[in-house]
Amino acid sequence: MMLEGGSSATVVMAGKVKVTMVYNPIDPDSPRSGGAYQMNTGDGRLEVIALAINTGGDRLYYSVIPSFIHIYGGILPLGNIIKWNLKKCFVAWMESIINSFLHHRLEGQLNEVFQENPTQQLNIRVGNFAWVVPIDNGHLHYPTLEQFIEILDLGTLDYLFVTASGEMELTIIVFDYYYVEKIYDWF
Repeated sequence: MMLEGGSSATVVMAGKVKVTMVYNPIDPDSPRSGGAYQMNTGDGRLEVIALAINTGGDRLYYSVIPSFIHIYGGILPLGNIIKWNLKKCFVAWMESIINSFLHHRLEGQLNEVFQENPTQQLNIRVGNFAWVVPIDNGHLHYPTLEQFIEILDLGTLDYLFVTASGEMELTIIVFDYYYVEKIYDWF
């Protein structure tokens, strides 16, 4: 579902996946008029994920739409809370969903390789550092991958440049918003 009309503002972005708020077309100049949050999935699809609803005056509450829960509830860890009064809590939820979505997409893209090598490991290189992510029954070992993502300390507007440097090896370069490569002390 794509929304027509209204202006928009990018709220959260990681790589090619980004969440944009499309303001209410009745009053697009006022962010307090509410609107919808849509996620560009990076492959050309737009998914409406939530609404910002004006409860009167200057107050908004944020609510995930049922169709997003229906489609992604079994894939992504959406949690039990689907409504927020504070935007910063809602944005934190969106950031976690984008990270989960990126993990799910990466695993889906590499699924054929994993099925051919179900007990292998994926080697991820950043500079001179190598990280080993086990593959269990054709799936990435999520806790190990999550530890790797945590040490990258990715900002909302950071970009990952990923290349396959071998059948079971990825090389990653992290760039900040200004396209400057991030250098880590463990590099």
